[in-house]
Amino acid sequence: MINRTGKTKYKDLSSIKISVSTLNARLLELMNFGLVKHFAIRNAKQRKEWYEITEKGKIVLKILEQLTQLIEK
Repeated sequence: MINRTGKTKYKDLSSIKISVSTLNARLLELMNFGLVKHFAIRNAKQRKEWYEITEKGKIVLKILEQLTQLIEK
C-alpha cells in the first residue's frame, strides 16, 4: 500500500484486514529494518502522521516484485 504513493497514513493501513496489534508489529519491524520511516508533526494547530517507504525499502520492494514475477512464470 505504501509503495503506490510513497507515503500513507496509519488509518489507510488499518483498512487492511489484519488486527491492529499485527499491523503495529509489522510497521515496527519495517521501521527497525529501515524499510519504512514514521513522520509526525504535532503542534497546537495540527497533528499529522504518516509513513514513507525509504530508499532501502524501494530497493527491497523492487527485488520482491522481480522475485514474484520469476515465480509466476
